[in-house]
Amino acid sequence: MLGASWDFGAPVVALAWDGVGDTVAFALGDGHLAVTRALWPKGPRVEPRPEGGVGMVAAEEAAPRPVRVACHPGTCLSLVSDGPGSFLTGGDDGRVVQVPRVGAPTVLEHLGHAGGAWIDALACGRGHARVYASGRRVQRVSTGTVAGDGIDLPAPATAMAFSPDGRCLAIAHSGGATLWSDDGSVRLLSWPGYHRAIAWSPDGRYVVCGMQENALHGWRVSDGGDIEMGGYLGQPLSLSFAHDGRYLATSGGTRPV
Repeated sequence: MLGASWDFGAPVVALAWDGVGDTVAFALGDGHLAVTRALWPKGPRVEPRPEGGVGMVAAEEAAPRPVRVACHPGTCLSLVSDGPGSFLTGGDDGRVVQVPRVGAPTVLEHLGHAGGAWIDALACGRGHARVYASGRRVQRVSTGTVAGDGIDLPAPATAMAFSPDGRCLAIAHSGGATLWSDDGSVRLLSWPGYHRAIAWSPDGRYVVCGMQENALHGWRVSDGGDIEMGGYLGQPLSLSFAHDGRYLATSGGTRPV
């Protein structure tokens, strides 16, 4: 966001943009979700310069304070967009909570504290597909009285992402990544190490993981061919493909890589 900054008084665990990109949410370490619009009247704007290029026009009014929503009594652990203006959060209370644009938050799942049932990761796909991970278990969110199906992983899940067409869920974990397709099939993409972030290429041909070992590892989905890039100063935990798939921007250095 341009021209806005806030002190929430609690660590920011995660942030996510909504499905249309005009609302952003911050999951906080005190169990709250802070939500705000990216644009506001008399806010900053980017305009073309007469001599060429673009420049930023400073805001005439300060950004409004984000709305804080209490989601978990402990801490937020995960956050994902759930459509225009809506978000899902997961916490150390074992709850999956939906926060809509208008109205009160709704608890969609409650695993309880038994056995350390935390919500480690979340993912939302097309057709209101919602999935959560707790330890080695990955489960679809229940709809009404119908319990969602699920799978068990070889290691606890660390990150999840749906393919661009929404038909396959990729799950990162120690030892590689698991692909769970909408036909129920499960496929392991194996590679030694601790995989902590995951992203699909826009065409769905590649899956890439950021690793604790300061490296990237990816696979060509069609045949499982390996791709690797090392030499990072730190762990590349943020991954984002360009819209055309030609470039992958990552964290893990003193500047974006």
